[in-house]
Amino acid sequence: MRSSPIFPVSLGGTVVEAMVALTSTPAASFEIQHVKSSRGIRAWLVETPVLPIIALHLAFRDAGSIADPAERQGLAAFGAQMLTEGAGELDASAYQERLSELGATLSFAASRDILLGRLEAVCDDREQTFELLCLALTRPRFDAEAIERVRRSRLAELARRSTDTTYVARRAWWQGVFPNHPYGRDPEGTEADTVAITADDLHVAFMRRISKENLIVSAAGAISTVELGEALDRVFGDLPDQSMTPAVSAAVFVPTDPLLVRLPFPQSSCVFGHIGVRPTSPDYIAAIVLNHIVGGGALTSRLFVELREKRGLVYSVHTRLEPLSDESLIVGSFATENDKVPTAIELVRREWHRLASGDVTEADVDAAKAFLKGALPLSLDGTSTMAGRLLAVQRLGLDAEHLTAWNAKIDAVTVEMVRALARRLMGPDALTFAIAGDPTGL
Repeated sequence: MRSSPIFPVSLGGTVVEAMVALTSTPAASFEIQHVKSSRGIRAWLVETPVLPIIALHLAFRDAGSIADPAERQGLAAFGAQMLTEGAGELDASAYQERLSELGATLSFAASRDILLGRLEAVCDDREQTFELLCLALTRPRFDAEAIERVRRSRLAELARRSTDTTYVARRAWWQGVFPNHPYGRDPEGTEADTVAITADDLHVAFMRRISKENLIVSAAGAISTVELGEALDRVFGDLPDQSMTPAVSAAVFVPTDPLLVRLPFPQSSCVFGHIGVRPTSPDYIAAIVLNHIVGGGALTSRLFVELREKRGLVYSVHTRLEPLSDESLIVGSFATENDKVPTAIELVRREWHRLASGDVTEADVDAAKAFLKGALPLSLDGTSTMAGRLLAVQRLGLDAEHLTAWNAKIDAVTVEMVRALARRLMGPDALTFAIAGDPTGL
């Protein structure tokens, strides 16, 4: 893979700041183009004119549940759902009908850190589809009828999740390790706060977090740099220059004893994890390799082999790196029968101890590297997946070389690098477990 920067050139008010060529396989190549509109709005673009489809993904940093007032937990998730429930002159029914007529899909969601939007449009109708996106972000209606319908839907979902052991364990884990920070709150909110959310909350506390300042945009498909630049100004040009979100204290991860939520079910779900590696750290690529070895490698990871293949304790077990704007984590989960929970937890701790002692082989690292290099082209297969990956890289604060030089970066990871990181990161005492169910022996 090689990158070949091209000096900035003005094209009809749009600045193409760089073009970075990526060849992921001998048969597939594309360019990541950095676009800056005449009004200063930036985006990453991969132009693929083969199919008449455009995918536009966008995110607003620090606009997720981290910005929710303490007494309105779940506001970001509620507001994200409301953005397509009518805008401008179109009520909810008319807005959705118009999207359907145009063959477009538009959705919003909120995580702890970000408010995320995804748009897919047919090229011939892109101008009208972009107008619908602009209306959603600048003139949402928040009609009373739509608010009550969304409220009923969200309350029903919260009731359902209250008996979902995986959801309950995850919620307990986050509350336990971030007890004094918004990260510890459930992004979906609470029943009481969902009942209390008003149109004023949506118009003020929710909408004030949407601005050009915290906007990230990526696009893929049959659209040129000039056309994208014009669309960026048309869709986002009238957003406020800056967001107005409250200051949030720094997140502090607090390891704690196992957290147990008793639920009367024959199986328990377990979430575990601790501090990870920030994406901007020089150790981040080594952390990706290490995570693949311990639990990210699906059927080949150490945890899967020990817990599933050798002992049949779980159906699946996995770990992932979870970068947040104010912290980075490694988080895993599994589910098992109640009487097997203590054994499964002890085996997880044992694998952490092995890694912390430097038990990483050349074969472990080589197998992880081979998989990770082959997985990149699959993760970029499709217009929407391409736009999503471009957005994720921007959100993590990485440059385009994270994709364009992916194989070279993976190849540069050595077994010594992974061992050193494991010794520093994987102390079993740092692990915090949360269990939801009715386990025995805890």
